Amino acid sequence: GCGHVLLCGDGTLKDWTVVNQCRKADGGPWDAPAPLHCMPSNWFAVSATVQGQAKQTYALISPQNYTETTTALPPGQEAHVSQHEVCRLQTIPGIKALTMRCRYPIADVAYDIPGFPVHMSLEAMTPAIPLDSKASCIPVAVFQFSLKNTGSVPVEVSV
Repeated sequence: GCGHVLLCGDGTLKDWTVVNQCRKADGGPWDAPAPLHCMPSNWFAVSATVQGQAKQTYALISPQNYTETTTALPPGQEAHVSQHEVCRLQTIPGIKALTMRCRYPIADVAYDIPGFPVHMSLEAMTPAIPLDSKASCIPVAVFQFSLKNTGSVPVEVSV
């Protein structure tokens, strides 16, 4: 038990477990207020400013999962999304779509952001060394973003 975090298919980071502290939202005996490290609906975001143009900012999550249908699901159900999360997406728009290719322990994510001046992708991984459980239990996740300017004008980017 060194902990974990899930990189979900919609681009969010969920189910944080740190220092052997778990949270189940099923009404069972371990159901409790979420500690700080169990914050729901975490995600990466990107901002880009092309020289002489307005800044563009996106949450790197697919908004298809943030609908009236998912907010109506019971809170303990896997696909449930709170109304608060939907409101947050109205402040920072999500991307059009993402494609995830998983090869345990590595996940490659390609982001589809129409009109965005930078092509970006993510390689996420955790240590997994065959037959070495001690080294494979290092509490770390690595998120490496690759960015490519698709135009001829300089772009300032923040992830």
